[in-house]
Order: sequence, then structure tokens, then C-alpha cells
Amino acid sequence: MISHAVRVGLALFVVLLSLSAGSSGAVAQALGIEVGMTRAGYGNALQRPAGIGGYLDLPVRERFAIRLAGSHQTEHRSIRRSPCTGLVLPGSNCSERPFDGDARMSVIAAGVAVQPIEPAAGFLPELYVLATGTSVDAVFTEQGGDGEVRPIAPDGFSVGWAAGGQVHYLITPLVGLSGRIGVHAPQLGACGQDAWFPFCEDRTLLEFAVGLRMNWSMLVR
Repeated sequence: MISHAVRVGLALFVVLLSLSAGSSGAVAQALGIEVGMTRAGYGNALQRPAGIGGYLDLPVRERFAIRLAGSHQTEHRSIRRSPCTGLVLPGSNCSERPFDGDARMSVIAAGVAVQPIEPAAGFLPELYVLATGTSVDAVFTEQGGDGEVRPIAPDGFSVGWAAGGQVHYLITPLVGLSGRIGVHAPQLGACGQDAWFPFCEDRTLLEFAVGLRMNWSMLVR
């Protein structure tokens, strides 16, 4: 059974695709695939996750496109911390010990991408502003034992924003290389007491990515 949110999303995608098909502007329908890294800085829980992402640009007017994007990044970390949080019973061993674990950050986004100038010498600059939904999680298991610690993360997706710029180098009219740098404010805000709350701080993250861009509208011309 398809949920209402999925049906709405599919309907919006069809509408945007129809608008883009009728656009005669300079922005091409484009599909991008990236490998990227984020400077997160959420304490021992999540520092520099890396992974893959992608975006779809659907032009609606000259030099202006709707962008749909997503990414999934992970990080394996070894940390030292006390297993004790919250109410600690008398006699508990709360000394620091080593833990190994994995953290992840998944992002879905939608917004606009703008080409401020015409391509020159094969280079195409682009700016973007996106609304984002970010989900994070992490779990760490004691080395040589079965103890487990887990930071408190927000439930579901947290709504934030992202902005940045990228440069594409067009190898052919169909395929190009791309480099991107941007900032992302996920606004996680999972705060509290008597537990591990690394995702409480309102941070602005720095993102780097490189990848391939395919102007797939060229295939149907």
C-alpha cells in the first residue's frame, strides 16, 4: 500500500517533469552522481562521514531548475567513553573503555539550482539552495565485550537547509565532471540530560563532493 506522502511525491515529480519537458531554457535536464564527505563535528558520535549522493535537475525556465537530491554517508569510529549514563547504581563500573561503532547520516532535499552565467570554455558554474530532511544514527559496541552505547538521535528526519556552489566541466555535451562545496544546517536539536546527546548542538556542516553529471535531455534531442 503506497502511503499518502509517497503518492504526493510521485505526483509532484510528474508535474515537475512535465514542466521541464516544455522548458526551452539553457538549463539541461541533468542527473548527477557524487562521492562526498561532510565535516560534521558531533563529538565522538559523528565526525567526518563519507559516502555517495545524487541529484536530479528539472528545468522550469532559463538558467533555473528544480533540484531533487539525496545522500547517504557513513563513518566507522573507535572511541573511549564510560558506559554509564542516566541513573547509575552503586558499585557500577563506569571507567572509560574502548568501543567500536558505525554512524550514518542520510539526507533528502529539494530546492532550486541556478546557473548565474553562460558556460565558458567548457566550465559551467551553478548555485543551489535546498530544504533538507536529515536522519542520523550511531551505535557502538565494547571491544571484547557485549556492552553497547548509543547516542540519542532525533526521531525521523529533521528539517533544515543547505546552500552552496558547484562547477561542472563538460567533457562532451552529454557528460561532465563536477566539484561541489556547500554548507548544511540540519537543525537536529536532540537535547536532554542524563544521557549522551551529541546531536544537540545547532551546527552548520561543511560539505565537499566530486562526481559525474549527465545532461540526459541531450539523449532525446
